[in-house]
Amino acid sequence: MSKTWKKFLIAGGSLGGCLLLAVLAVVLLVDLNSYRSQLEARASDALGMEVRIAGHMGFGFWPGLHVTLADLQVRNRGTELAVVPKARLGIEMWPLLRGQIHFYSIWLLEPGFFIERSADGTFNFQSTMPADGAPSSSIDLAALSITGGSLHYLDRKSGDQFTVETLDLGLSALRQPAQTNAVSRQNLSFAASGSCKEIRGKQWSLSKVAFTIDGKDGVFEVNPITLSLFGGSGSGDLRLDYSQAIPTYQGHFRLSEFHLEETLRALAPGLDARGSLDFTAEVAGKGKDISEIERSITGRASLLGENLTLHGQDLDMEISRYESSQHFNLVDLTAVFLAGPIGLAATKGYTFASLVNGSEGSSEIRTLVSIWTLEDGVAHAKDVAMATRKNRIALTGGIDFPNQQLVAMTVAVVDAQGCATVEQTINGPLQKPVVERPNFLASLAGPAINLFQKARDLLPGGGCKIFYAGSVTPPN
Repeated sequence: MSKTWKKFLIAGGSLGGCLLLAVLAVVLLVDLNSYRSQLEARASDALGMEVRIAGHMGFGFWPGLHVTLADLQVRNRGTELAVVPKARLGIEMWPLLRGQIHFYSIWLLEPGFFIERSADGTFNFQSTMPADGAPSSSIDLAALSITGGSLHYLDRKSGDQFTVETLDLGLSALRQPAQTNAVSRQNLSFAASGSCKEIRGKQWSLSKVAFTIDGKDGVFEVNPITLSLFGGSGSGDLRLDYSQAIPTYQGHFRLSEFHLEETLRALAPGLDARGSLDFTAEVAGKGKDISEIERSITGRASLLGENLTLHGQDLDMEISRYESSQHFNLVDLTAVFLAGPIGLAATKGYTFASLVNGSEGSSEIRTLVSIWTLEDGVAHAKDVAMATRKNRIALTGGIDFPNQQLVAMTVAVVDAQGCATVEQTINGPLQKPVVERPNFLASLAGPAINLFQKARDLLPGGGCKIFYAGSVTPPN
């Protein structure tokens, strides 16, 4: 090695050593507690919320130079929004030598997030600070990581809630220019991947959830999303566009071969039914809040199944008996099978008494088709029917989710021509639906029904108004 290179290396090493000593001197001499209020103010300004560092502050050197914070607390609108037992903030070295602290990475260990929606529809993360025209600080982070986090959501108006457990999330290239609205998602960019062990609601649970996000200038592609639900395998994607004044949303989801028994165990306890189903949905919406989004939703959803079995109830026997059928509630059957998850949501809290306390025996459901279209938040039955060994049952009408109302919903037993032989309607609010008594258009017992059918067949066009003309064929 030449003498010149040796001198260069010695000089470089000396310079590096001096820089390291300078950094160590700054670290040893700087009292972080004197920066506590400055850090709290900067974080509060960036988030538009109240941030407090309640615990110890210190320096660390691995991995890289960083500041450690203990017991980080975030409050907004009088509620606790986040609690972080431990945080690590990576520090840029050159600004530190000038007595300034600039962060390039954030790592949060086991943070807890608490999201609430008040009775007036306001979220606790929405800023209460008035916009005065002064821009907030820009965001420029190389990395933001969460390890072992949790999230708790509560809607105080509806009572809905869920919990996310063991959340691991990694974001990179997090960028947002300075702006007056600190919580705006416009112009926000980042890439991320994450997973969580479970998302648990009151009556349901998602597991093995994983996702990837690619976001640029307020437009986010969440693809793919994978999860497990009711023993089935789910996959989907989302597109969230916050770049315009009114955000827009699009999504596709598929749940394959999920177990009917697990679904009913969660949503309709007491019922015993077996088999697997496939569910698909594609939806789109727009709006600045949940209410606007709900009223704009359009799309399509379908539930398909074959060779299902309901235990403890012989539906064909119940339908064939006129006297017993007067006490048999077709709407229970509709909510559980025909409308699927949509129907179960619509009749939340309903007892399903006629199916739980029905006759002995079992029912074979040969085919189940439940296809719905969604327009402006209202689900319309497009092709909704099922076939047992001897009967075919169909549904018409809709569910108005924004107004929480049923729309002209009717379920009927239909014959081979699609004409109704018995009908039952359900209307009113979703939380307290009104179920009318069955309307028998023909006796279902003995020779009377045969005579009725023969007389009707002699009339032009069959002599009845077609109730159902969908894809489910009549039993042989």
